[in-house]
Amino acid sequence: MTAVAEPYSLYDAACDLYIVPVRHHSPACAAHLLALLAEIRPARVLVEGPCDFDPLIALVADAGTRPPVAIVSVEDGKGDGGKVVGGRRAVSYYPFSAHSPEYAALVAAKVAGIPAAFIDLPMSDRAIGGDGEALALLHDEAPFNSSDYVRALARRLGCRDGNEVWDHLFEAQLHRCDWRRFFHEVGSYCRHMRDCTDAVTMEADGTLAREAQMRALIARARSDTKGPMVAVVGGFHAPVLAGSLKAGDKVKAAGKGSRAYLVRYGHRQLNALTGYSAGLALPAFYDGLWRRRGDGEGLYSAYATDLITGFAAHLRERLPGFAPRFRSWRRRWKPLTVWPTCAAVRGRCATISLMPAVRPC
Repeated sequence: MTAVAEPYSLYDAACDLYIVPVRHHSPACAAHLLALLAEIRPARVLVEGPCDFDPLIALVADAGTRPPVAIVSVEDGKGDGGKVVGGRRAVSYYPFSAHSPEYAALVAAKVAGIPAAFIDLPMSDRAIGGDGEALALLHDEAPFNSSDYVRALARRLGCRDGNEVWDHLFEAQLHRCDWRRFFHEVGSYCRHMRDCTDAVTMEADGTLAREAQMRALIARARSDTKGPMVAVVGGFHAPVLAGSLKAGDKVKAAGKGSRAYLVRYGHRQLNALTGYSAGLALPAFYDGLWRRRGDGEGLYSAYATDLITGFAAHLRERLPGFAPRFRSWRRRWKPLTVWPTCAAVRGRCATISLMPAVRPC
């Protein structure tokens, strides 16, 4: 008999703690997180990220910072944990887009005057920084595409991959206002993904070590904070953090072998299609969706129209000898108005073909 996982519980009443499961760079997660923070008004905000990046939080959340940006950590090969790979310094990036839930949380905390901190292993620890790679990205959400659960769900829903499943189930809820239901569903989804991952794999890739650090730092924050706390973590980690805090757990302090800076970043680097495992496909699309988040339920259809007409205008400007032709415009448009998933909106671009412009004789 197959065991049925318990529903995800967002709130840990014993600790007055909200463990918020998110997908990195998800506009829907960021929007619902802002609604949660506005209603809960927590006494402290904790965010998944290397704890030795805390000194840069004020700069990340500064009003003058314009995402996409990234915290870059450079290992100098000296001191505790410093690594040099193949004669080169190991470099790691922790990127933020405008619609990253982590970025939204840090900015909201600063505006409200709420203390914020990162709670993951320090950058110098190999479970975060990796081993054998001179260049690494700290976020890794491979289970969102490779999990047996997600693959089975994709087949059942008729989706091409895990990104399309995510769009269909969650990004399509960007305009809704029920953050409790939204994060309950995200947490349950991520719990099923985790249930399909064996402990040996999580031990080998450093997941368990990172979660031990998160629990320890959350417990430490809980011991000296009065009032509710919010911890924003990757959905894969969330199911095992609530209800398992132990004050006094060992915390790994930052080593002395790395330096961190805030740098500019780009949508190209954030693109899942170029190899960033924690990214969403075509991140500029989601950036546009995020900017329209206040448009209500009609945002998907309006955004699709703007994408198509904007692309047509771009073609006319850049390729004056060509004109776009929209195949079966009305027939293809109707399903979008019935169930406007983000995947469907992105798919509108596939209906455009290039045809030679017809010129009068």
